[in-house]
Amino acid sequence: FSPEGARGASLGVDAHLAAACGAAGRRSNLGVEALIMLNATHLLSICEGGAGAALSQVRVFDLGGGGGRGGGGGGASATLVRSGTYSICRGLSPVDVARAPGGGLLVLERGYDPEQGNTIRLAHLSRAQLHDSWEQPLTPHEVALLEPGTHLTDNMEGLATSFEEDGSEARVFLVSDDNDNSFQQTLLYEFVWNV
Repeated sequence: FSPEGARGASLGVDAHLAAACGAAGRRSNLGVEALIMLNATHLLSICEGGAGAALSQVRVFDLGGGGGRGGGGGGASATLVRSGTYSICRGLSPVDVARAPGGGLLVLERGYDPEQGNTIRLAHLSRAQLHDSWEQPLTPHEVALLEPGTHLTDNMEGLATSFEEDGSEARVFLVSDDNDNSFQQTLLYEFVWNV
């Protein structure tokens, strides 16, 4: 939305995103959880895995043609150009994604156990993994694990990164959502990741 309240142009992915996670995603809170522009025309989406899931759906859409992002005209359309799966580790579902040094991605994963609390994991997908064949599930490398009882964690849902061109070090920012619940809190963490 613009400051005047006028609605912006559609990217043409609405129907694709609604269907990206399958019927279960449309019926529950298991839909698209993480989105990132890979470049000027390609949007990557990752679905939330859900309890007991071993894999989560990953999709890449080309927004560049037919009036989509960067295209001309009003009839925005997107094309599904890549489809694969993301390995769920420790029962933690992907909830956000950000750029990582070297052209890869950093994925924020979260899980909740009512008796234990929130477990948070940061996982890295390398540039090579993003460009290789997706016939096998994308299996990220663990960067950090924040466990209840050891770390102060909450409902972490936001991830951002900042790094220099040489890629030797990245700042990683995590934010939690208190859901207007007095038993939860909003936390903002900053970490330095020596890549």
